[in-house]
Amino acid sequence: MHTDTITTEGQQASIRKSIRHLIGEEIERLIGLLDLLDGDADLEDVGDDEPDLGGSSYPTDAGWQYDLEMEDEL
Repeated sequence: MHTDTITTEGQQASIRKSIRHLIGEEIERLIGLLDLLDGDADLEDVGDDEPDLGGSSYPTDAGWQYDLEMEDEL
């Protein structure tokens, strides 16, 4: 039996802790890179950029009505 390849539970826990720390640092580095590429991380899109939700037509007594107007409001 090779005693140099056997690790204690304490050593294994220390190795896991070191690996978790390195992974956390790498995640922080990658998030920082994404923030740099995307611009201001706290600036979020507003709802005005979203298309209208819902259908483009609605029923009336005269039949289905369609809203075909362009909505280019500034």
